[in-house]
Amino acid sequence: MANFKVGDRVKVLSNACGSENPVGSVGIITLTDEYTDCRVVVKGCTDDNLVNWHHHSELELLELGI
Repeated sequence: MANFKVGDRVKVLSNACGSENPVGSVGIITLTDEYTDCRVVVKGCTDDNLVNWHHHSELELLELGI
């Protein structure tokens, strides 16, 4: 499992935890608890803090943040 950080670019593999981000979409991690969950903002999708969280296992790292 990847250790995601704020700014990482990721691909959404699943939204089993209830996120409204579509599977296959690409976004940027804006918040993380480092162990289990990340907030992923996808351009064109809702920016509501309550509906765009994913478990680490639902994400694929594409590019490290700066």
